[in-house]
Amino acid sequence: EVSGGAGAEEAAREKLGLKRITLFGSIVILTNTICGPGMVVLPRVYQEAGYVIPTLVFMLICISSSLASTFLCDCMARIPGNSRFERRIEFVNIFDNMWGKWGLRVAQAMFMVNMMAQTVSSIIANAQVMDSLVVFLNP
Repeated sequence: EVSGGAGAEEAAREKLGLKRITLFGSIVILTNTICGPGMVVLPRVYQEAGYVIPTLVFMLICISSSLASTFLCDCMARIPGNSRFERRIEFVNIFDNMWGKWGLRVAQAMFMVNMMAQTVSSIIANAQVMDSLVVFLNP
């Protein structure tokens, strides 16, 4: 069992809400993902590297991200009792089911490092933008 049975799933449903996302919620998540710390440096990337190479790299990233999300959905569907996505399966539950506790711990550690790196890069990008604003306003 991934989450400890029907009782545990019912308790999770009470705490976490239903297994659905509204249109507004999906737009908020998509906007948050798109407007990450890398968004600030995109004009500079195109200015320094031209249009062709960055566009090709972004297309490659788009394709690899699409494949990764497809494989993630496939892994979710392969969890016993979830072939039609009936259960609430979180990201780390997949690693627990496929690779056991060791895989779960490695996935959680990598996920936390990724979140920390994104947070640090966001702070640095915002600090640089604020520095530029202060310099612009006080020449």
